[in-house]
Amino acid sequence: NHVDLALITVLDLFFPKILPTGRREQFIVIHPSAVVGENTDIGNFVSIGENSKIGQNCTISDGVKIAKNVTIGDNSFIGPNCVIFDGVTIGKRFLCFGNTTIGAEGFRYVDVKTILHRIPQVGTVVIGDDVRVGSNTSIDRGGIDDTLIGDGTKIDNDVQIAHNVKI
Repeated sequence: NHVDLALITVLDLFFPKILPTGRREQFIVIHPSAVVGENTDIGNFVSIGENSKIGQNCTISDGVKIAKNVTIGDNSFIGPNCVIFDGVTIGKRFLCFGNTTIGAEGFRYVDVKTILHRIPQVGTVVIGDDVRVGSNTSIDRGGIDDTLIGDGTKIDNDVQIAHNVKI
Protein backbone atom coordinates (compact mmCIF):
# COMPACT_ATOMS: atom_id res chain seq x y z
CA ASN A 1 0.00 0.00 0.00
CA HIS A 2 2.97 2.32 0.18
CA VAL A 3 3.49 4.45 -2.96
CA ASP A 4 7.29 4.27 -2.82
CA LEU A 5 7.22 0.46 -2.76
CA ALA A 6 5.06 0.49 -5.89
CA LEU A 7 7.54 2.89 -7.51
CA ILE A 8 10.40 0.49 -6.72
CA THR A 9 8.51 -2.35 -8.43
CA VAL A 10 7.88 -0.27 -11.57
CA LEU A 11 11.46 1.02 -11.73
CA ASP A 12 12.82 -2.53 -11.35
CA LEU A 13 10.74 -3.55 -14.39
CA PHE A 14 12.06 -0.75 -16.60
CA PHE A 15 15.60 -0.67 -15.20
CA PRO A 16 16.47 -4.22 -14.13
CA LYS A 17 19.57 -4.72 -11.99
CA ILE A 18 22.62 -6.06 -13.76
CA LEU A 19 23.75 -9.11 -11.83
CA PRO A 20 27.39 -10.22 -11.67
CA THR A 21 28.32 -13.15 -13.87
CA GLY A 22 31.95 -13.83 -12.96
CA ARG A 23 33.36 -11.51 -15.65
CA ARG A 24 37.11 -10.85 -15.41
CA GLU A 25 38.69 -7.99 -17.33
CA GLN A 26 42.21 -8.42 -18.66
CA PHE A 27 44.27 -6.00 -16.54
CA ILE A 28 43.93 -7.44 -13.04
CA VAL A 29 46.30 -8.74 -10.38
CA ILE A 30 45.02 -11.24 -7.83
CA HIS A 31 47.50 -12.59 -5.28
CA PRO A 32 47.65 -16.43 -5.45
CA SER A 33 46.49 -16.71 -1.82
CA ALA A 34 43.42 -14.48 -2.36
CA VAL A 35 40.02 -16.12 -2.73
CA VAL A 36 37.37 -14.66 -5.04
CA GLY A 37 33.84 -16.04 -4.76
CA GLU A 38 31.74 -17.46 -7.54
CA ASN A 39 30.05 -15.04 -9.99
CA THR A 40 32.13 -12.07 -8.84
CA ASP A 41 32.92 -9.50 -11.56
CA ILE A 42 36.35 -7.87 -11.52
CA GLY A 43 37.01 -4.77 -13.63
CA ASN A 44 40.17 -3.46 -15.29
CA PHE A 45 43.16 -2.31 -13.23
CA VAL A 46 42.04 -4.08 -10.05
CA SER A 47 44.47 -5.55 -7.55
CA ILE A 48 43.53 -7.93 -4.75
CA GLY A 49 46.15 -8.57 -2.08
CA GLU A 50 47.49 -11.51 -0.16
CA ASN A 51 45.01 -13.57 1.91
CA SER A 52 42.04 -11.38 0.95
CA LYS A 53 38.61 -12.97 0.58
CA ILE A 54 35.95 -11.59 -1.74
CA GLY A 55 32.46 -13.10 -1.45
CA GLN A 56 30.14 -14.47 -4.11
CA ASN A 57 28.13 -12.32 -6.54
CA CYS A 58 30.20 -9.19 -5.92
CA THR A 59 31.19 -6.44 -8.32
CA ILE A 60 34.69 -5.01 -7.98
CA SER A 61 34.75 -2.03 -10.37
CA ASP A 62 37.64 -0.67 -12.43
CA GLY A 63 40.64 0.70 -10.59
CA VAL A 64 39.87 -0.80 -7.17
CA LYS A 65 42.84 -1.58 -4.90
CA ILE A 66 42.22 -4.18 -2.18
CA ALA A 67 45.16 -4.70 0.18
CA LYS A 68 46.09 -7.87 2.07
CA ASN A 69 43.89 -9.63 4.65
CA VAL A 70 40.69 -7.86 3.53
CA THR A 71 37.33 -9.63 3.73
CA ILE A 72 34.32 -8.51 1.65
CA GLY A 73 30.98 -10.29 2.09
CA ASP A 74 28.66 -11.74 -0.55
CA ASN A 75 26.59 -9.56 -2.90
CA SER A 76 28.74 -6.45 -2.37
CA PHE A 77 29.50 -3.65 -4.84
CA ILE A 78 32.76 -1.70 -4.73
CA GLY A 79 32.68 1.37 -6.99
CA PRO A 80 35.45 2.60 -9.29
CA ASN A 81 38.82 3.63 -7.87
CA CYS A 82 38.08 2.67 -4.27
CA VAL A 83 40.98 1.76 -1.98
CA ILE A 84 40.58 -0.73 0.87
CA PHE A 85 43.57 -1.00 3.22
CA ASP A 86 45.03 -4.00 5.10
CA GLY A 87 42.84 -5.96 7.46
CA VAL A 88 39.47 -4.30 6.74
CA THR A 89 36.40 -6.50 7.22
CA ILE A 90 33.23 -5.71 5.26
CA GLY A 91 29.90 -7.50 5.66
CA LYS A 92 27.34 -8.75 3.14
CA ARG A 93 25.40 -6.57 0.69
CA PHE A 94 27.84 -3.67 1.09
CA LEU A 95 27.53 -0.88 -1.46
CA CYS A 96 30.10 1.86 -1.89
CA PHE A 97 30.48 4.32 -4.69
CA GLY A 98 33.60 5.61 -6.43
CA ASN A 99 36.76 7.06 -4.93
CA THR A 100 36.06 5.89 -1.39
CA THR A 101 38.97 5.01 0.91
CA ILE A 102 38.49 2.56 3.77
CA GLY A 103 41.09 1.81 6.43
CA ALA A 104 43.70 4.49 5.79
CA GLU A 105 45.57 5.80 8.79
CA GLY A 106 44.14 8.82 10.59
CA PHE A 107 46.25 11.60 12.03
CA ARG A 108 47.49 11.06 15.57
CA TYR A 109 50.56 12.74 16.95
CA VAL A 110 52.07 13.61 20.31
CA ASP A 111 53.92 16.91 20.61
CA VAL A 112 57.07 16.66 22.73
CA LYS A 113 59.14 19.84 22.88
CA THR A 114 57.67 21.01 19.53
CA ILE A 115 58.57 17.75 17.81
CA LEU A 116 55.56 15.86 16.46
CA HIS A 117 55.81 12.09 16.90
CA ARG A 118 53.42 10.02 14.81
CA ILE A 119 51.43 7.44 16.77
CA PRO A 120 50.84 4.36 14.60
CA GLN A 121 47.21 3.48 13.93
CA VAL A 122 47.07 -0.26 14.59
CA GLY A 123 43.29 -0.83 14.65
CA THR A 124 41.28 -1.56 11.54
CA VAL A 125 37.78 -0.97 10.15
CA VAL A 126 34.89 -3.41 10.63
CA ILE A 127 31.77 -2.76 8.56
CA GLY A 128 28.52 -4.67 9.14
CA ASP A 129 25.92 -6.01 6.70
CA ASP A 130 23.71 -3.85 4.46
CA VAL A 131 25.90 -0.74 4.72
CA ARG A 132 25.90 1.92 1.98
CA VAL A 133 28.73 4.45 1.57
CA GLY A 134 28.61 7.38 -0.86
CA SER A 135 31.38 8.47 -3.20
CA ASN A 136 34.52 10.31 -2.08
CA THR A 137 34.09 9.11 1.50
CA SER A 138 36.99 8.28 3.80
CA ILE A 139 36.77 5.89 6.75
CA ASP A 140 39.93 5.89 8.90
CA ARG A 141 41.25 2.79 10.63
CA GLY A 142 41.18 2.77 14.42
CA GLY A 143 44.08 3.97 16.52
CA ILE A 144 44.19 1.02 18.88
CA ASP A 145 40.57 -0.16 18.81
CA ASP A 146 38.71 -0.61 15.52
CA THR A 147 36.52 1.88 13.71
CA LEU A 148 33.08 0.21 13.64
CA ILE A 149 30.27 0.84 11.14
CA GLY A 150 27.17 -1.12 12.22
CA ASP A 151 24.60 -3.05 10.19
CA GLY A 152 22.30 -0.95 8.02
CA THR A 153 24.31 2.29 8.29
CA LYS A 154 23.95 4.76 5.40
CA ILE A 155 26.76 7.28 4.86
CA ASP A 156 26.37 10.05 2.26
CA ASN A 157 28.92 11.36 -0.28
CA ASP A 158 31.99 13.33 0.79
CA VAL A 159 31.94 12.22 4.43
CA GLN A 160 34.99 11.64 6.61
CA ILE A 161 34.71 9.08 9.43
CA ALA A 162 37.61 9.54 11.88
CA HIS A 163 39.57 6.80 13.62
CA ASN A 164 37.87 4.90 16.46
CA VAL A 165 34.37 6.11 15.54
CA LYS A 166 31.51 3.71 16.26
CA ILE A 167 28.30 4.07 14.25
